[in-house]
Amino acid sequence: SLQHGDVLIMEAMQEAFEHSVPRRKRNDTPRINFTFRHIVTS
Repeated sequence: SLQHGDVLIMEAMQEAFEHSVPRRKRNDTPRINFTFRHIVTS
């Protein structure tokens, strides 16, 4: 599992695996999502 400060790079991983955040019984703490995209222009 990822620890504080870890970075996960999903390069082509979605082709073989589906990832998600586990459900919680209580939703009393906020979650933060960072999305970094590499944009290629022509």
